[in-house]
Amino acid sequence: MQKSKIEGFTLIELLVVIAIIGVLAAVILPSILNARKSANDSQSLSMARNIVTSSEISRAQLQSGVLYTSPTTCSPTLIASLPSSIELCQFKQDSNSSYSLVRSQTGNYYYFDGEKMSGPSVNPPSSW
Repeated sequence: MQKSKIEGFTLIELLVVIAIIGVLAAVILPSILNARKSANDSQSLSMARNIVTSSEISRAQLQSGVLYTSPTTCSPTLIASLPSSIELCQFKQDSNSSYSLVRSQTGNYYYFDGEKMSGPSVNPPSSW
């Protein structure tokens, strides 16, 4: 009489594999979240620069000097809608330049005065 032997993984082997997967997930997940925050901040920084460029183009096309002397919402004035990673976007102009203020989903503010970028900061600039 022959014994039938059932082949497969033991419970210990399965538990070891599950533990390894858990450790890998614990190591990789924070890196993915940090990458997402970094991407949101990069998009906000880019938006701040693009808004100043758009407002300067608008000023040049209309040839009427200063258009927006108080903080104005970017959407729908300059762009149709904001990306989901941006919570706040405002711009203003004076006789010399255009300025933008953008807050990312991470809560960081970025301020661009047409020449110099400031940020990330937790609070908007006092001059705004």
